[in-house]
Amino acid sequence: MTEDDEKARAAVRLVEDLVAKVPGFEEAYETHVDEEHGVLSYVFFAIDVVNETVRSYLGEADPDGPDWRQVLAFLEEESRRAVPGAYSVIVTSFLDQLPYKGQPGFGIEAHLGPVMTAKYLELRPFMAEALGEGGSR
Repeated sequence: MTEDDEKARAAVRLVEDLVAKVPGFEEAYETHVDEEHGVLSYVFFAIDVVNETVRSYLGEADPDGPDWRQVLAFLEEESRRAVPGAYSVIVTSFLDQLPYKGQPGFGIEAHLGPVMTAKYLELRPFMAEALGEGGSR
């Protein structure tokens, strides 16, 4: 198995683990797999995970949907592990897709754990002051 194959498998495993450990993503996952004929990890995270997490943070989510706190806790733990493939999905398709100032859901970034906060600040260094220069508010 090549390194690229291992990264792709780690990215799919990240999605499967999220769905297994954070209640509320099952239906979105099933729809995604049916529509995409498999798991496209980056797409699932950028669309489903970010949108549902932000909706939960705003209090607009379905009561049976995922809880944003559980999502962030799961992703922080996975970020600590920094498994190639999985970590790039978290960075590219979650952290880099979070709302900007003035968008609904802005503020969720203040609740990121230390590993995700550090990476978020690499992506958006202009947020350092708002987050206390590397620490959560």
